[in-house]
Amino acid sequence: MKRMRAWSRGLRRTRRQTLVGTLSAQAGLAIEGVELALRACEPDADLDALVERIEQVEHKGDATRLQFVHLLSTRVVTPLDREDMFRFSRSLDEVLTNTRDFVRETRAWQVQPDAHSRAGLEHVRRGLNRLLGAMDAASGRISRERCAAARTEGRRVREQYEDGLRQLFLGELSMEALARRELLRRVDVIGLRLIEAIDAVVDGIVKRTI
Repeated sequence: MKRMRAWSRGLRRTRRQTLVGTLSAQAGLAIEGVELALRACEPDADLDALVERIEQVEHKGDATRLQFVHLLSTRVVTPLDREDMFRFSRSLDEVLTNTRDFVRETRAWQVQPDAHSRAGLEHVRRGLNRLLGAMDAASGRISRERCAAARTEGRRVREQYEDGLRQLFLGELSMEALARRELLRRVDVIGLRLIEAIDAVVDGIVKRTI
């Protein structure tokens, strides 16, 4: 058992020491953040605890991004174009930052997010999982086909945003409705940052094939 744990720790260190492995770690932290945001949508959510937890995750995300930037600056050869990899990392970081803001705002306004916000976050989670599955830390390869599937989930976030706005405008305009609109917009921004991340990595893949 101890040998297995040591092997697992060694594998995690190896993953973190590669560019694609560090990007995978960023995507994993973004997924963790989205899962916390989904918990914040539940009626009995402990929002104080969730804010504390997602801030911890976001700090880990900042550290992982700094590690990626350091690795990028020390590598002579990179799996994809440097600028595209940098954009990819930055957009993943912004996914997590906006997810943290969603949880903070949910607590600040004391309003339960509506079904469209929850559905949008589910699409973000699925998109991030597919993006994570597209990255092979060992080989440094990233699957263009799996990135395309992840982008489809990102587009569906905007559909939830538009449907949610229509529903809100059909009802009474109140402070609660305005707060829900802001939360819905925050989810839309998360989806847009996810699409930007995917577009950056796909641009890099295309350049490699030219």
